Amino acid sequence: MKFGNGDKAIDNLTLLCSQGQELSSMDDLDTLLERLLDIALQICEGGASSVLLVDRQNHELFFRAARGKSGESITRLRFDANRGIAGWVLENREPAVVNDVSSDSRHYGYIDEQVDFKTRNLICVPVLWKDMVLGVIEVLNKKNRKAFTEQDREYLSILANQAGAAIHITTMMENLHNFFINMLEIFMVASETLSNNQGHTVRVARLATKIARELEVPDEVYRRIYYASLIHEIGHIRLAREQIVGGERHIPTLGSETIRPIKMLKGIPEIIEAYRERWDGTGYPKGLQGEQIPLEARIIALAKDYEEMREEEAYRKQFDPYFQDNFFKSINQSHDPRVVEAFKKIRRREREKQTASLQKV
Repeated sequence: MKFGNGDKAIDNLTLLCSQGQELSSMDDLDTLLERLLDIALQICEGGASSVLLVDRQNHELFFRAARGKSGESITRLRFDANRGIAGWVLENREPAVVNDVSSDSRHYGYIDEQVDFKTRNLICVPVLWKDMVLGVIEVLNKKNRKAFTEQDREYLSILANQAGAAIHITTMMENLHNFFINMLEIFMVASETLSNNQGHTVRVARLATKIARELEVPDEVYRRIYYASLIHEIGHIRLAREQIVGGERHIPTLGSETIRPIKMLKGIPEIIEAYRERWDGTGYPKGLQGEQIPLEARIIALAKDYEEMREEEAYRKQFDPYFQDNFFKSINQSHDPRVVEAFKKIRRREREKQTASLQKV
């Protein structure tokens, strides 16, 4: 490999060496690919870049991430994996440097037509993991109308080699996360069926996450609130199976015990056990109060109380124009004042939006 001399070559090699560990530590595929494209543009001095991944089931290539003028619109496109220079690179597992695409028979002009983009030249390298081709990385239209060089090809190939394992790992984690969410939804449906309250859990999750956003909680806390909301009534499954006397008050503990062995749900059992606790210490099962109750549980508790009261009103088929005010009066000191205030702000904005909409009619 010949990388040339000079500050630019040193800067590129330094960047590539420093980014390997960073890329491998990322656990979000979109974040990984965006960083990958930023580096690709920098080291090859391109005007646009993209990552295309393989859909093996449909034998297609699709744009998973892109940078440049048409980056946003191009990510909806997919095409036969045999087409274009990208398809050739995929099939042959070899890089391609094309400095005049108009004279290259492999160029697939359909993509340019779809996004109103003019490809002048490009460099494309395969992304490999072990013996599997995951996709390709492209950099297009070298700045200042220059030509791509073999040195650019070497730089981009190094980056693609670093990206292969990272993309594979994050893709596997993304698939695992999707499976995980599907399993939570299965638990949710099962618990709702036993509690005879269809849709309640989704409504609680929706409201709890709104309050969480209003409070600007960290992403990790937000995720725990969402997961715990979806399965907060999972204790109904054990309650129905074991026929425990006075069971309703045992549901938080039964739910917590049910999911505690699941490592992917770390931190969730404590939330589920505490969603019936109250700020003033009048809740159960432990009679916790104030800050002793996890914030996530305090948020879910308010969302659940609100939805239960709203559902009861709907069941009676009696619309109370003062329902919102009555709810806030009824909760007294049982909920965290900071959480209550966040919920009030959400309701005020929603009312203002409804009023503005009615005024336009």
